[in-house]
Amino acid sequence: MRRILFSVLAVPALFLALFFGVSVTHTHDASAAASHTSVSSDSYSGSFSYSGPVDSVDASAGTFTTVYYDWFDDSTTTTTYYVNSSTVYSGGLTSLSDLHAGDNVDAEGTILQDGTYVVTKLSLSSN
Repeated sequence: MRRILFSVLAVPALFLALFFGVSVTHTHDASAAASHTSVSSDSYSGSFSYSGPVDSVDASAGTFTTVYYDWFDDSTTTTTYYVNSSTVYSGGLTSLSDLHAGDNVDAEGTILQDGTYVVTKLSLSSN
């Protein structure tokens, strides 16, 4: 009886968790104007990876931004990524000045406690 009760309760709880996006780690996948965007981050390790298009670049500020459209919530989220002297560039990039709006990138880095995304690896990709 306990096993049946657990199963009956676990399925709705799992459905609610999946429906409302409750999770310990999160991953977003979306198609944006024929480009595939994928963002994933691990809240506990403070790391992230991003693959997708760049929305804007401010080389003098050492930043680039991405925009994620959430079809479920009908909302957009803009994320600002910061590069520094420790950022390793590859795939045709030698500095942030080589990056342009519309370029597809692969980025990895660290999420600081204040929510700042600091890029440790940045390369052009063919997404």
